[in-house]
Amino acid sequence: MDVISAHQRGIGFALAPLGTAFSHEHASFAKRYSKDIVVMFDSDSAGQTAALKAGEIFMESGLYVKIVLLPDGLDPDDFLIKYGADEFKKQLDIAGDIVDFKLKLYLHSKKSPRDLPAQEKSKIAKIILETVSKQSDGIIKNEWTKTIAEKLHIPQETVLSELKKINHEKKEKYPVNEEKSALDKISNLEFDFIHIFLKNPSLISYAVQIDEDNLQSDFAKKILTMIRNMSGENPRSIINKLVETYPAYAAQISKLSNQEIINDFNPENVIAASVAKLLRASKERRRQSLYKNISKLTPKELLEFKELTQELKPKTAN
Repeated sequence: MDVISAHQRGIGFALAPLGTAFSHEHASFAKRYSKDIVVMFDSDSAGQTAALKAGEIFMESGLYVKIVLLPDGLDPDDFLIKYGADEFKKQLDIAGDIVDFKLKLYLHSKKSPRDLPAQEKSKIAKIILETVSKQSDGIIKNEWTKTIAEKLHIPQETVLSELKKINHEKKEKYPVNEEKSALDKISNLEFDFIHIFLKNPSLISYAVQIDEDNLQSDFAKKILTMIRNMSGENPRSIINKLVETYPAYAAQISKLSNQEIINDFNPENVIAASVAKLLRASKERRRQSLYKNISKLTPKELLEFKELTQELKPKTAN
């Protein structure tokens, strides 16, 4: 109703998740139209929590986010009815970024921040730095640490030190760099193969000949296995589950699930061709592995090597 009310009053750039849990997939969809996002949910406690979560998802997806908390506990529809479109637009103009929003929430009921006990300042700073740590833009991140330092009346060096601790703890708990490195190493063949199933998970039935052993990339193996295990379920549910299970791959999963595959194609034929190439590449890796230990092969392995060599021999034209 909030979006309908906005469009009825000439505010045509409003979107809503339509009652579903907000996801990276939603953020990728919104990113097609703008890199600047203003989040505006209901003003109650649940709405504030939802706004923060959505803001962080937008931020992780590479968008610039601001959040509006409407006055008087009004939701967007009620505000538009009571005050009109012009006042609504003014709220958009004064929207603060996600760190400003979070600081206001946690300092709203407090006495002067300067007079807060050290333990309370530490607690608030760490909560807000969890959000800062998810920001990939170094300039924004630095400005945010300045803002936190100014609002809580503590040195920026102290804030930066705490941020480093949080980043270090995350690296130990979630080895994101290793997963991203694995993603960087994926072959074009496996990448295009997985793209098809992220775009349309129902096509997984055409890839019955391929299993994890035929793939090299951890990314491709994980995606293929989960899509296959969730076969028959709602495609959106599959993508959301993938994003939730593999947060290090979230942006890439969301991007590929929304990115069009350039040429119109017959899915069965394209997947069959990809399967044939992947199987051949897998057999070639096995043949190379056997060749490296040719002098130590068992009779059975030697026979396998000869059969693979014969099978993979380039076809000569008649």
